[in-house]
Amino acid sequence: MRPKLSGYRLERGSATLKTRRAILKMISVSIGLAGLLVFLPEVVTALEGWQDDIRLSDDPDISFPPPNNGKFIAIDHDGAVHVVWADYRDRNFEIYHRYRSSGVWSTEERLTFTDADSKRPVLAVDDLGRVHLVYNDLSEGNKEIYHMIWDGSWSMPDRVSMTPGDSYASCLATDGLTLHLVYQEEVNGYLQVIYRSRDVFTWSPPEQISFIESGMSMVPTVAVGPDGTVHVAWWDTRVDPDETAEGRIAYRSKTSSWSEEEIASGPAADAMRPNIIVDDSGTVFVAWIDKREIYEQIYYNIRSTEGWATESQLTIGSYTHYHPSLAASEGKLHLIYWGNSPSASNAGVFYSVWDYQSWSPPVRLSDTGSMASLCTLAAEADGTLHAAWKDTRDGNEEIYYNTLIPNGTGVEDGEGEEGPDIGDLSLFMDIAPNPSAGDVRISMKIPIPSDIYLRVYDVKGRIIRRLSSGHFESGVYPFIWDGRNDSGNMAAGGIYFIRCNVGKKRISGKVILLRY
Repeated sequence: MRPKLSGYRLERGSATLKTRRAILKMISVSIGLAGLLVFLPEVVTALEGWQDDIRLSDDPDISFPPPNNGKFIAIDHDGAVHVVWADYRDRNFEIYHRYRSSGVWSTEERLTFTDADSKRPVLAVDDLGRVHLVYNDLSEGNKEIYHMIWDGSWSMPDRVSMTPGDSYASCLATDGLTLHLVYQEEVNGYLQVIYRSRDVFTWSPPEQISFIESGMSMVPTVAVGPDGTVHVAWWDTRVDPDETAEGRIAYRSKTSSWSEEEIASGPAADAMRPNIIVDDSGTVFVAWIDKREIYEQIYYNIRSTEGWATESQLTIGSYTHYHPSLAASEGKLHLIYWGNSPSASNAGVFYSVWDYQSWSPPVRLSDTGSMASLCTLAAEADGTLHAAWKDTRDGNEEIYYNTLIPNGTGVEDGEGEEGPDIGDLSLFMDIAPNPSAGDVRISMKIPIPSDIYLRVYDVKGRIIRRLSSGHFESGVYPFIWDGRNDSGNMAAGGIYFIRCNVGKKRISGKVILLRY
């Protein structure tokens, strides 16, 4: 589903993919490097590339993001940035959405309209560029999971969970056209972790992946590796029937079937609220809040093909640190978290980056005169970062946003509903005939010289045919799909998706194959 990284080399002297794998192998077999990766206490007040933060929510009432490390920010394939949150302006919590396209932010849009609270919205983007939203709602009398899709406009809500117990604390990830959802659900009096997947049209049956008879399994987090493996971690208190001892970070993965459960946190941990990410080498990173000392600190661990390394402490100081959010891009691991301290210099949202050798000092993203919390982070392939959080600088809880542009320049954010017309720089794809019982003709307009990758996918997000790749000059080009897969066999009748990556842009279309 993703481009191969053979020969991939990073700019600005950072490690190659091969070098990073070697470093991670050393980490996984010794306490060495992982045990030394501790943040410096000094805070840097500025870092090249971060822009001025802006306020997204616009009402005196409370604006509230999810408290469970689910991503409430996402970037679609046109580069538009989407942010969602729950807002109390309607006298109960409802979900609101804004997006930035071509440097211009849309107005706020209310997405839910019920008489009960809608909360904990999280986002993910599939390979068709569709934005998926999942949230929980109380309109049925208990917390249930709902799903919506944005493809220029929002679909109607689709109820996902159907049980008498509460279902909430969702987290999303995508792989091709497949959506992966995890959440916690009350099962026979205990919280358990539930997994479901969705192809273009249909949800899979729910799978319970934690099984406890004491304590709770809760606040799950999910990521998908470059090979399509699904990775899930969660906060588990099964060793604590009386809820007085330590929590652990449990982990399972799925290729064709689920692996046995593993523990990612160390034996001394009192861990909770994890966040998981997988880099382009398939290495798994999990960060969490740890309460083993007087003040909560951020810890993390790494899992390579050799297994889990030794956990490492990332933050220090006589104050608490919460809600780590991870992202990986450009051969680096990025982290934001928030600190709760009576000292203004140590309170707020902070950012640090690891180049697979050392962590940078933390950089403050939020204003020094406010209490900022509940942060999230998303990364683009070119290293552009997007962060959002809850902030009290205006006297109430509002949603703020910032972005890091790798070269230190970027498009200035503005208000409005539409971006500028990009005219001849727009992509164009024509598919005919559609439906087709024979060859499918694909006409592509390429506005500027670009590298292109043209692929055919089925409804489960699997690559059926690699039609073309290489560098093309600007112009209109014809391509033919003869209805066969990469093995030369005729594809079955049904719906297929043709996707073309042109530089950093992506365009997709749907075709129906007829078989008589």
